[in-house]
Formats: sequence, structure tokens, C-alpha cells
Amino acid sequence: MRDYEIRSQDAFILTRDKKRSDETDFILSHKDDIPSQFVVNELINRTFHPAMSKQMKMEQIKKAHKLKADLKKHFNKAEIDQVIDNVIKDNPKPANDYKKGKTNVIMFLVGLVMREMKGQADASLVRQKIEEKLKN
Repeated sequence: MRDYEIRSQDAFILTRDKKRSDETDFILSHKDDIPSQFVVNELINRTFHPAMSKQMKMEQIKKAHKLKADLKKHFNKAEIDQVIDNVIKDNPKPANDYKKGKTNVIMFLVGLVMREMKGQADASLVRQKIEEKLKN
């Protein structure tokens, strides 16, 4: 699993049994330009039909990655930045709590932005942008 640069706790989950380990190895070796962590997250968090072949799972993961990439393109950065600025301005207490070291409140702010964006923004991108704004 080191070859794929994935976290040890994810590797543990994906290699607990031989079948899942072989499947994970196959999918990661055929992932093309999809980041390994995206593939791992899909394998861990997504429910695939038990009869689905590893090739079909790989195709589903590729479709999910393409969809995520398309969503990132859908919203321009200015629009996301505007929503983030409004959420931070309208919620000064969580923003200040984050600055004081309560890092878990960031997910509250991410949730508010995602609600404003009607779930159409990439949550990891939103989190990254909020962290950048709160550190400045």
C-alpha cells in the first residue's frame, strides 16, 4: 500500500481480508490519473453491490471522479469566495473560535457554505478556502 501513498488506517481497512485487498490493489493499479486518496475514500465510504466486479467498481469510481471534477468547474472561485465571506461575516463566533484553536468548528462553517451552495461545491475545496481566509 506504500506504493499508492495512502494513509495507514485506510490501508488497514482495505487489507483486512484477502478478497478486498486484491480488489483494492487491482483498482489502485488501474486508477489512471485519479488521486489514490480519492479511490481509497470511494472504496471505504461507498456501498457497492456485492456482485459488482472490480472492473465495474473502477468504472464507477472514474465516473464519480469526473463528476467531482465537473462540479469544481461548475462554480467559479469568485462565487465560492463570496459565499464563504458572507458565512464568516454572518457567523463571527465560530470564525473567532477557529482562530483561537477550536479547529473542529470549521466543519460547521463548511456546512453553512455547502447549504448556501445547495451542495454543489466541493467540500474539501470549501474547507481549504475557509482555512486560508481565517488564517489571514
